[in-house]
Amino acid sequence: MPYVTSADGTQIAYSIDGSGPAVILTTGSLDDGSENARLATELSRWFRVVNYARRGRGESGDGREYSVAREIEDIAALIDAAGGRPCRALRRVDRRRPGPRDGCHIAVHRCGRSL
Repeated sequence: MPYVTSADGTQIAYSIDGSGPAVILTTGSLDDGSENARLATELSRWFRVVNYARRGRGESGDGREYSVAREIEDIAALIDAAGGRPCRALRRVDRRRPGPRDGCHIAVHRCGRSL
């Protein structure tokens, strides 16, 4: 699995599949990206899909202290890895798990900074 280096030096594990406009799948706070594998496969028919493990989860490293700003920097590094284009935030709704929404919150902040 490749890694990008975030602004604070943290290594973020990710995968890229498909071609076309880039889509970065951002998960909830307890997820490591593996739950998006099936969605990534489906979307890769039309998009260049970036699926990643958020910092401190899966194969990604972790910084000394958590902040939303660090997660936004992680997404900035992933945007660069995907080609550096402006993004749109999309949220997958899983009715079986109504709670995780912080991934969307982080993605919206990052997209707002890139446009």
